[in-house]
Amino acid sequence: MDAGVKKLPVEDRMLITSAIFNSEKENVKSDIASCSQTYKHLPVLLQVTPHGWVQARNSVLTCAIKSLCHENAKPFEQAVATDQLYSLVSPSFVSPLLFATNLLAYSVTRSKLALNINGKLHPAGGHNTVMNWLNNLTMTVPEFPPGDLLTAIDNDQVLIK
Repeated sequence: MDAGVKKLPVEDRMLITSAIFNSEKENVKSDIASCSQTYKHLPVLLQVTPHGWVQARNSVLTCAIKSLCHENAKPFEQAVATDQLYSLVSPSFVSPLLFATNLLAYSVTRSKLALNINGKLHPAGGHNTVMNWLNNLTMTVPEFPPGDLLTAIDNDQVLIK
């Protein structure tokens, strides 16, 4: 089949490629709809692996990516390429794998700028996405039982020098 495809003129190969990807666009959109909110759930986020993530995505798209990759391409590189193509179909898509990299970047830098830059380059969400996720991560704080709290004031505190 490779020899037959190579014999085709470039225009025909471009038309075939375009037809294949146009026919897959709706399948990619439905896949995005099924996985677009997975980054919001910590148990799901903890289970995501690059290899598993790529295998669960659109098979035609991942086949194209694997065909273009060099033989030593890492699963994470293939996952990033897949997520980039998904973000071209749906610009609001946030990849759980790349969102996790943004969480890691925030834990190291605490930088709003770093998160926003990474969020513009990759479908990883920006500063607001990370902050909303972190704020929703907090657990319910138990209430103090009545009479178990003692408030004290130290009169020897120096407030102004």
